[in-house]
Amino acid sequence: KKFAMISQDKINEASILASKGLNFFNEKLYVEAGIEYENALKIDFLEYSHFENAASAYYMAGDLGKALNYSEKVLLNFNPKTGKSEYINALVHLNMGGNDRACGLLEQSIDYGYIQAQAIYDQRCN
Repeated sequence: KKFAMISQDKINEASILASKGLNFFNEKLYVEAGIEYENALKIDFLEYSHFENAASAYYMAGDLGKALNYSEKVLLNFNPKTGKSEYINALVHLNMGGNDRACGLLEQSIDYGYIQAQAIYDQRCN
């Protein structure tokens, strides 16, 4: 894998797009949020939070395919151990009937300190 360098200008540009994404997300405009996060991750593909936020927005929009895709990318390529991508990925698996996979991901998420995962785990995995 080649080492990639992203200029500060590009990082700033992506950050502005991510801010727009957050504004849309807060207004419950999840598809629009997802698009802004996608635009951000195309520019700054080394920042895992753009992928994670896109996954979250698309999950909320009901686009499970994109939510799965972006959360998988974080788990496979970055593994930041925040628990958020594991959580989003688990929610998608629960929606698609993959409870075993989901419960494993929720356990990981809880281990990483992502507290939101606990309630879903208690409801669906015990």
